[in-house]
Amino acid sequence: MIKNKVAAFAAATAMFASVATVQAFAESSVAFTPSVSAASVNVGDMVTVTVNLTAGGDGVAAWSSSVTYDASGFAFESGTALEQGALISPTGTGASWFGTENSTYSGAVYSVTFRALAAGTYTFDVGGMTAYDANEQAVPYSGSSVSVVVTDNTASSEAETSSEETASSESDSSSVQDTVSEADTSSETVSSSTPDSSSTASSSTASSSTASSSTAASGTSASSSKSSTSSSAQNSGKTDNPKTGAAAAGVTVLLALGLTVVARKSK
Repeated sequence: MIKNKVAAFAAATAMFASVATVQAFAESSVAFTPSVSAASVNVGDMVTVTVNLTAGGDGVAAWSSSVTYDASGFAFESGTALEQGALISPTGTGASWFGTENSTYSGAVYSVTFRALAAGTYTFDVGGMTAYDANEQAVPYSGSSVSVVVTDNTASSEAETSSEETASSESDSSSVQDTVSEADTSSETVSSSTPDSSSTASSSTASSSTASSSTAASGTSASSSKSSTSSSAQNSGKTDNPKTGAAAAGVTVLLALGLTVVARKSK
């Protein structure tokens, strides 16, 4: 009989323990998980970190949390409450919510927008967490983090622009050099194909002298030829003209007759 009572007590104790264990596992919990609008951005771009809440068990009646960040890589812009009844903190980087009963709401509760300042890899953490149930009992909580890579395209663009300008300048310089080279080549060609002006002038002068000499020689030759022609004409007139020869013969005869008459008178 006693044994039966002991066994029954043990069974009741075990049942109570199992119920207590189930109740312990059924206690509330809350988890805060951040997500970002973009995992990789450029300097100057905006990034929005959204905090999501997951309530477990019986839920929570109050909670609060905030986003921590590296101020050397990002600058705060604005904060927005997403769950009904949530309030943005004075800093704008966090939010809180209070209710009269436990809530098992799960989803986005608030968001914070930042502007990227410098290149690098930066982490956004959810911290400053608190959670309570409707009996004002602390509820276990957990948080996590998310990273964002920032690229400085401005420096790359400037480097590319500088490289393009350098290439363009080199191209322009090369074009100018080619043009100058072509001009020099053209000048050399003109110089080689066109005689020097002084040489040309000298040649022209020499040609003029030659022409003058030729003209003088031609004149002299012409004069000599004319004189020779005149002399020849005269000689030809004296010897070859029949009338002139006959007249000369007549004069000779008359002279001879005159001398004969004079001689006879003298006797």
